[in-house]
Amino acid sequence: MSESPRAAYSQFPQTEPMPRNNPFESMAFLEGLAAASAIIAYADGELDSEERSAYLAAARAEKSLSQFSLQSILDAFTLHTNNFERDREQALQKAKEKLKLLAGRPDEARCVLKVCRSVLEADGLAHPSEIRALDEIERMLGLVGPAETGNAA
Repeated sequence: MSESPRAAYSQFPQTEPMPRNNPFESMAFLEGLAAASAIIAYADGELDSEERSAYLAAARAEKSLSQFSLQSILDAFTLHTNNFERDREQALQKAKEKLKLLAGRPDEARCVLKVCRSVLEADGLAHPSEIRALDEIERMLGLVGPAETGNAA
């Protein structure tokens, strides 16, 4: 009587599975990116269509987000923008909680700042409150110098 294919397979030495991206970390990155972008978009008091478009274009261009559909990227941002529409203070608190998950992850943090700059520049005006919000996001992510963020001194 012949062995079943499963039994025969179990006799071979097993190798470690290929490492995969942790879905939670990837989702935390997407949510942190969307949260930070919403903070910038609402820093001057309102979300402009140019800011939404800039967020989508910049996020879509990031290879590190390629596993997410455009709809997922939009949904993450919409969740945070809806929060800002309902209760600005509570939305800001929730967004900052998402950002804290990215502290100590410099590659992801730099990507977040890059997308945030696109949102900030989208309407052609760098409002002082948007600049202050970007500075705060930078500190929260642990990137505090021009060499880290690419900002001019």
